[in-house]
Amino acid sequence: MRQFHQLNCECLGAHAPQVDAEVLLMLMFFLKELGFKNLKPEVNTLGCRECRPAYREALAEFVHRIDPGALCEDCQRRMGSNPMRLLDCKIPTCKEQIAGAPRIREHVCAACAEHFDTVLAILDTQKIVYALNLNLVRGLDYYTRTTFEIVCADIGAQGAVAGGGRYDGLVQQLGGPDVPGVGFACGMERLALMLEARVDDQVQARPDFYFAVLTPEAANIALLAAQSLRECHLAGEMSFESKSLKSQLRQASRIGAEYCLIMGEAEFAARCVVVKHMDSGEQATIALATLRDWAAIRCEQKMDKERRRFP
Repeated sequence: MRQFHQLNCECLGAHAPQVDAEVLLMLMFFLKELGFKNLKPEVNTLGCRECRPAYREALAEFVHRIDPGALCEDCQRRMGSNPMRLLDCKIPTCKEQIAGAPRIREHVCAACAEHFDTVLAILDTQKIVYALNLNLVRGLDYYTRTTFEIVCADIGAQGAVAGGGRYDGLVQQLGGPDVPGVGFACGMERLALMLEARVDDQVQARPDFYFAVLTPEAANIALLAAQSLRECHLAGEMSFESKSLKSQLRQASRIGAEYCLIMGEAEFAARCVVVKHMDSGEQATIALATLRDWAAIRCEQKMDKERRRFP
């Protein structure tokens, strides 16, 4: 398993905590669609470039009081170079030594705390059962803020099925622009070993929808609405920046979305969404409470079309 193939999902260019939640919800939905059960996300926040140095200093001070002889060779090597990696060690004796270490969530800045609280609030709203793992650091220094792993209770001690998190600054470290990013990875071999049944290949010719959000206040409710559409087997994406309607319609057209769902201040206040068919230009206003009904009809239309293609 030292050499493996990886399934990746990356979202670059967005700072919003809703993106972190969307990526995690996407991963959970994907794994459940493959047939995996007893899944639970473990989540943590690692702070940012501004607040993490103070935590590293507090952790280093704690680590230096530990007898190196009580740690494994890897942890002994990391004591001076990267004390945060000690938190992630799975060896019982090391876990005992690090049990009283300061918690990073108690040292993050107000912006990072608000970011993480928003992610957790979305998971709570979606009734995702998760565990706060305050020792989850993912083993790589480039992670910032939200980090997560998906653990499956059915596969024993090596229960991590997938993992990821936010990595603001990584693109710049690799020579690119300073853009934020968040994503996850799954080991293909592990997924293949866990699959109990073959999943039929499905090709999506074009996205079903693009969700245009015109006001920041609507970001959370729009994300949950988009997620409900995905649960009805519609594919699409949403914006996380409050750009003009014209620019977002251009984006919907660029990705080839069949529908553009629009939520501005008026729609947010009325708890509704404007659904615009990108080909015909026809549009209608639909209450959020009945959006799943619209999605179910659209899904049935897709299935009828596929049955006609492949009788």
